[in-house]
Amino acid sequence: MLLQSQGGMIRLFPCWPRDKSASFRKLGARGGFVVSSQWLGEAGLGTTTIASRAGGRCRLRWNDVALPVVRSDDATVSVHRDGRDVWFETVGGTEYVVTPQSTV
Repeated sequence: MLLQSQGGMIRLFPCWPRDKSASFRKLGARGGFVVSSQWLGEAGLGTTTIASRAGGRCRLRWNDVALPVVRSDDATVSVHRDGRDVWFETVGGTEYVVTPQSTV
């Protein structure tokens, strides 16, 4: 499974073999989000792009200790942690680039 969107949460590569590379483009997620992402095998999660159609909070299951860097229109977006999840506010019609700290 490449993407799971349920209960207000987006999970990237939730059931993908950790040693196999994969990517997807423009999969729809609940809440009006369109997601593209890549898994880099043993290196883990690569860059993820999230387009917000409707605006609102985007919540991701995030297994890294370090918060991701989220950018939109060359500006850094505030990211918050809530247990195993991270979230950030979005504006409809805007695209966000989510990058793990390990690949920044």
